[in-house]
Amino acid sequence: MTLKEAGIILIDCDHKTPKAQDSGRPYVGIPQLKDCRITLDGARLISEEDFIHWRRKAKPQEHDVILSRRCNPGETGYVTGDLDIALGQNLVLLRADGETIYPPFLRWLTRGKYWWNQVDSFINVGAVFESLKCADIPKFEILVPSLEEQKLLTACMSSIDDKIALNTQTNQTLEQMAQAIFKSWFVDFDPVQAKMSGEQPEGMDATTASLFPEKLVESELGLIPEGWEVGTLDSHTSMIIDHRGKTPKKLGSDWVEEGYPAISAKNIKSKMIVRPDTIRFLDEVTYKKWMKEPLIKGDIIMTSEAPMGELYFFDGSRDFCLSQRLYGLRANSDVCNSVFLFDWLQTTQAKADMEGRASGSTVLGIKQSELRKVKILTPPKDILDKYSSIVSNLIDMTAKNNAQNISLEALRDTLLPKLLSGEIELGKE
Repeated sequence: MTLKEAGIILIDCDHKTPKAQDSGRPYVGIPQLKDCRITLDGARLISEEDFIHWRRKAKPQEHDVILSRRCNPGETGYVTGDLDIALGQNLVLLRADGETIYPPFLRWLTRGKYWWNQVDSFINVGAVFESLKCADIPKFEILVPSLEEQKLLTACMSSIDDKIALNTQTNQTLEQMAQAIFKSWFVDFDPVQAKMSGEQPEGMDATTASLFPEKLVESELGLIPEGWEVGTLDSHTSMIIDHRGKTPKKLGSDWVEEGYPAISAKNIKSKMIVRPDTIRFLDEVTYKKWMKEPLIKGDIIMTSEAPMGELYFFDGSRDFCLSQRLYGLRANSDVCNSVFLFDWLQTTQAKADMEGRASGSTVLGIKQSELRKVKILTPPKDILDKYSSIVSNLIDMTAKNNAQNISLEALRDTLLPKLLSGEIELGKE
C-alpha cells in the first residue's frame, strides 16, 4: 500500500525563508530534525506576522510527521501536542486521516529499514544535494497492520522511545552541569576575576583556588589568565584519523549483518549516535585494514562537513569504524586531556576559528591541514587534571546512558520491521 492509498496527506511548505529575529516564534528547519524527534535548539525565531503567514498552508498539528526533502532526505520528526511551530524550507508535513492509519502510528511508519528502502528508491541524486520530490513521496510503499495492531505497536515502541528520551534529557542536565564549570573556569575566568577583586572564588576550595593566577593578560585569544598559553589542535592532539570522503567499501569487501559498526557524519548529531538503523557493519579483517589505529576511550569523533563540527565523545563501548566525513581526534596527554579538548571544541572561539578556516561554496568543510591550525587555550596541567577529576563522573554517567540508549535503539530498530511485517505479533502467545 502506498502513503496516498493509506490516506496520508502531504502538505508542502513555503519555498522561502522569513527574516530571523533575536526573539519571536520558532521556525523549524532541517537541523531541528534529530533522531526522529523535533528539537527547538538553534531554531530560527521569527515575527508573529511571519509566523501566521508561514502557517497558512502548513500548520503542524499533533501526530503529524515532518519530513526533510533535502540535505538529509527521508529524515523525520514527529509533532507533539506542545509544539507550536512554523515549517521551514525543504520540509513537508505528513498527516494521517485516521481511517486507515492510527495517527500516533505514523511516526513508526516513517522510520526503520522499510522507510529507508523507499527513500533510497526515490532519491533524486543532484549535483550538490540529494533530494526527494513532493510528487514521489505519496508513492512510497508501506506496510500497514490492522488498526488494533497499530495501536499495540505504537504503545510498545513508544515505551522504548520514552526511556531513550528520558536518558537523553538526563544527559543534557549532566552536560549543562559540566559546561557551567567549564565556562566559569576557561571562558569567563571567574576564579581569576574573583582573586583580582580580592575575593575567594565562589564555590571553590582554597586548594583549587590557589591553582589560578590573579591577573589577566593579552593573547591571541584576547584576555587570558597570566601564565596560560595558546596552542593549536596540532600541538594538542597525538593522532588525527582522517576518513573525510572515504568509505571502507573501497577495500573491496561487502557489508555484513553483524560486526564492527561503520559510522559516517550522518550518525553524529548533538553529541550522540543517531540514525542507528542506517549504520552498516564490517567484518574483523576489513575493520583492521581500515582502522589502522583503532579508537580508544576518550577519543573525539568530529564531522568534517555537512555539517562541520558535530562532536561525539567516544566511550569505548563499541569498536566504531570511521567512514565518510569524519575525523578521529586523540588528546595529547602532555598538554591537555580529552575532557578539556572536547569542551573547548564546543566554544564560540573554536567554532568561529574552524568556520574561518573552512572552505566550500555550498557545503562548508575543513581540511586536516586547516583543522590542525585551530587555536586552543592551554591552562596548566594541574588545573586541567582538577577539572577532569570533577567532571569525569558526569561523563561516565552520560556514557552509561548513551550505552543504554544504543541498546534500546537496537532493540527498537530490530523489533519495528518484525512487528510491521507480522513476523512478531503483539498480544498473542
